[in-house]
Amino acid sequence: MKTTRIREKIKKFLGDRPRNTAEILEYINSTMRHGTTSQQLGNVLSKDKDIVKAVSYTHLTLPTKA
Repeated sequence: MKTTRIREKIKKFLGDRPRNTAEILEYINSTMRHGTTSQQLGNVLSKDKDIVKAVSYTHLTLPTKA
C-alpha cells in the first residue's frame, strides 16, 4: 500500500527531530517517485497513533514499555 510506504518514510524522517507538515511534505515529494498531496499527508498524520502533533511540529513517539 502506498500509505504504508509513506508512514515508514515519515517515521524514519521524524527520527532525527520534530518537523512541521511542510517539511514532511517536501521530504516525501522529493524522495518518492509519485509523492503525495497535502490532503493525503494530513490523513496519514492524523490516523497514525505513533505520530503525535506538538504545538507546531510533528514528532514520533516510541511505544512505552510497561
